[in-house]
Amino acid sequence: MMEDILKGYEPIDYRDWILGDEARNAVNIKRLKLLEPNEIKIFDTAAPYNDARNDPGQAELVAYFTIKLLGYNSKGQREVAVPAAILHDIGFYFDHPTALEKTC
Repeated sequence: MMEDILKGYEPIDYRDWILGDEARNAVNIKRLKLLEPNEIKIFDTAAPYNDARNDPGQAELVAYFTIKLLGYNSKGQREVAVPAAILHDIGFYFDHPTALEKTC
């Protein structure tokens, strides 16, 4: 059963994974062509706000694994899950709960 679930799974080759400042802009998942055009727009818009905790590339990894996990869940909605993954830490950038409203 586990073999069926993991059919087609390929682990990340971290030797090719770009880390650091470039990872803030989703360079790896863009290179792998995993993002839809609207998701690229969301990521590019959110990029300046995604590293509030000094963890460059973390949003990219969350988005990457979200996309991969969607392949194992037929009920998953990509149009909800991927933007949520990209934006999951966005609130750490803002120092006041209403500050985010000013960016909309």
